[in-house]
Amino acid sequence: PYGDRRLLDLCFALPDSLFLRHGEPKWLYQQVFAEIVPDAIRRGPGKGLQGADWWPRLRMSRHRIMEELERARSSPSAADLVDLDTLIAVTADMPETDRVTQAMMETYRLKLLRGLSVAYFLRRLDGGNG
Repeated sequence: PYGDRRLLDLCFALPDSLFLRHGEPKWLYQQVFAEIVPDAIRRGPGKGLQGADWWPRLRMSRHRIMEELERARSSPSAADLVDLDTLIAVTADMPETDRVTQAMMETYRLKLLRGLSVAYFLRRLDGGNG
């Protein structure tokens, strides 16, 4: 939808008062979707998750992740600054479940993916393209 210029023109043409009115955030959204989206969802406290399919994609990439972590061992910076043994262990012990718990979110989405990014960056910084 963000590629449609008409939508962008509409959003930028709307006055700010339609987004926050009488102290109610998302006022325009509430009005437009009142009859379409149930109250429990529309007024719920939850927020969406960017990349909500991260878990199945991570599981499918497990072998490539292991390969990258093993390659990172050859980088002096990555080997010194990143706990590669722990990242390899959590990758090897990745559960075969579709249900993601808060603990899994912390271990895999935060610790593993961030650690993997840092290890990859450091390996490339040290000149390891192989």
